[in-house]
Amino acid sequence: MNNIGGNDSCPCGSGKKYKKCHGTSNVVEIGPGRYNSQLERLHSGLIAFAFNEYEYELGKIT
Repeated sequence: MNNIGGNDSCPCGSGKKYKKCHGTSNVVEIGPGRYNSQLERLHSGLIAFAFNEYEYELGKIT
């Protein structure tokens, strides 16, 4: 594969320079507050899913 320079056209066909298109990092940094709230939302959703999908099985355990 050829090395693509930052000022070369992006191979995706967008017409943008590579450094302004796929050459940039797609990583988004988030603070601990947002991270924790997203983690809590995921946890709550997982618990709700488990109860909705496996209510009968969970009822037999208790």
